[in-house]
Amino acid sequence: NFLMKKYIFFFYLILLTFANSEQKIAYIDMKEILNKSSAGVNITKEIEKKIKIENKKYNSIEEQLKSEEKDLSQKKNILSKEEFNKKLTSLKIKVDKYNKDKNSSLNNLNKLKVEKTSSLISKINPIIAKYAADKNISIIIRKDSMIMGKTELDISSDIIKLIDKNIK
Repeated sequence: NFLMKKYIFFFYLILLTFANSEQKIAYIDMKEILNKSSAGVNITKEIEKKIKIENKKYNSIEEQLKSEEKDLSQKKNILSKEEFNKKLTSLKIKVDKYNKDKNSSLNNLNKLKVEKTSSLISKINPIIAKYAADKNISIIIRKDSMIMGKTELDISSDIIKLIDKNIK
């Protein structure tokens, strides 16, 4: 009987503890934040501008190489075999250099995008932490890490407003 009362007391105590410790949970969509915040949009525009410049540059080089290839194929029967092979080897070297340079450029642009995005995220994290403290939110989960949640728990738009206000 005494043991039964003890179990009931502890059960009641545990229920009271859980009832009083209501924890607020929210989630954020980082893709939306990075795509819709002004800082994220600026990063995207900057990278897209650099991609356009690089594409224009490499499209021009590619056209030049195609022209050289066409010119060489037209002269195949006119040139001696040695001369043709020399020019063909030279063209292959140019094409290899073009491919290496283009891949290097793309890698550099990808690195730049990752660096800028990481930098932005490091600036966003304190804003999210302050928002959580101000709103008494115990846990904030990334949307892509969860299966389902009420749309009322999504604080992405609030965070975007704070980012736009605090990060130029």
